[in-house]
Amino acid sequence: MAHTVLVTYSSRTGVTKEIAEAIGEALGGAGLETSVSEATSVKHVAGYDLIVVGSPIYGGALREDVLTFFEAHELDLMNKRVAVFTVGMLPSHDMAGAKGEHEGAVELACIRAPGMKPVSHAIFAGAYDPDKVDFVSRKLMDRKNAPTGDYRDWDAVRAWATGLQERLAA
Repeated sequence: MAHTVLVTYSSRTGVTKEIAEAIGEALGGAGLETSVSEATSVKHVAGYDLIVVGSPIYGGALREDVLTFFEAHELDLMNKRVAVFTVGMLPSHDMAGAKGEHEGAVELACIRAPGMKPVSHAIFAGAYDPDKVDFVSRKLMDRKNAPTGDYRDWDAVRAWATGLQERLAA
């Protein structure tokens, strides 16, 4: 019987959603039964062998709907393999400096769901298109001199997904 995987995410502009979909495609292509859905639409996690959760980082934290997902499913997640991916706006060569912020955000999420112990955490560079954000967000990004562009490394995303599949086989 094939392992089952839920890939769930929160995404404001679609960047994290596209990464979640790529992870789902990679795992599905490896023969795993995979579902991909927004964190707010997940009602149950009981039937899954692995839950992959993705969120962009805003202000040093995961999105609130992902934190709510962790709290709502806290008891079930204690007995599941959980993997987390976080997405930042910086180009991939600048992500090393953001590692602490991303790891801290995942640690805070684990406080909200104390029994959850992620088996893996990946940090991916994101994308920034000023036309896809609201006025206030655009002004904040302008003040930070945020680089416009798509910095996602699709090979790294697929490689991480492959590593998750190997963890299920072990």
